Amino acid sequence: MDNESLSHPDQTYSLPPLIVLHHILVRSPLPLPHKLHGWQESQYIRFVEEHTDEEVWSVLEQGLKHWRTSILSEIEDAEDLGQGGVAKKKEKEEELRVWEQFVELARRVLEHARAGL
Repeated sequence: MDNESLSHPDQTYSLPPLIVLHHILVRSPLPLPHKLHGWQESQYIRFVEEHTDEEVWSVLEQGLKHWRTSILSEIEDAEDLGQGGVAKKKEKEEELRVWEQFVELARRVLEHARAGL
């Protein structure tokens, strides 16, 4: 299945949204949730098992927001470096462009999951 199909409920109806979200994250260059929070894999699994879907989805969504804020901050910092930051800024803008595709896919899956689709 291609990336775009992962955000269509009619293509993934037999899969729990959390599985689809993790599949998107694994395909992407985004950090996995346990890495972002500094957890061991076993801690993350325990978190998933002990919390509601909505709570887990919220943690994933917060991670997406955190990542985006971090990249935008790095772009801003590169701008402050003047001429020396031009290459860094371009690199981070490209990273934002590529990664944003995966963020948007994950957001659509979250939106559909919350709507019960």
